Amino acid sequence: MGALNSFVGLGTIFAALYFLRLGAVEANVLGYGIGFVLSFLLNKHWTFRFEGDYLRSLVLFGAVLGISYIVNLGVVLLSWRQLGLSVYLAQIAGLLIYTIVSFLGARYLAFREQRLQA
Repeated sequence: MGALNSFVGLGTIFAALYFLRLGAVEANVLGYGIGFVLSFLLNKHWTFRFEGDYLRSLVLFGAVLGISYIVNLGVVLLSWRQLGLSVYLAQIAGLLIYTIVSFLGARYLAFREQRLQA
């Protein structure tokens, strides 16, 4: 399901860059905003089959994705502005880092089952 979410997010970014003529940052925000909703639902119900507290997992997932997004945007801007990659390749580089950070955060923080204390 991560591939589906990545495809939708990156497709949105590329479409926003090409068809809407948005800047790199604006297209990135749009793609990851749409991806947030899809990612939460897919991860909660399919990837981790999480049945714990909905609100808690949503808040933690939002924090995880916020951190992941900041790291992603840093990679995109560094790759594009400093290393001279095309904006499209920079978006792919950012997506790779984002995917790793967000998966680990979702797995070990947002969708971690709470253990009952005896």
